[in-house]
Amino acid sequence: GSPESAAHPAVQIAGDPAGRRAILRSPARTRRRSAAMDQEAARTARESLDLAFHMSNILDTGLDRHTLSVLIALCDLGVNPEALAAVVRELHREPSAAAVPMPGPYE
Repeated sequence: GSPESAAHPAVQIAGDPAGRRAILRSPARTRRRSAAMDQEAARTARESLDLAFHMSNILDTGLDRHTLSVLIALCDLGVNPEALAAVVRELHREPSAAAVPMPGPYE
């Protein structure tokens, strides 16, 4: 083998006519790479939420950061964004349940 194969165990990819090789990675190295990718994904998600929240404030939507993050997560799960917008509009129209006085037990 080549000096590369001595440093990194490798296997030939089955059925690969070009004879390319795949480097086998240790589980610890894979976990480190995965953790770094998770950190990068978290940073990107934070930056995206920051941008969406800034735009939301410019448009005066009245959405707080948490609500906006929930709406984005629902869209990521495949919920129709137009349906979500309709629900948000409807909720903004209705008086808050907390603002409606509840009768006490002795009234």
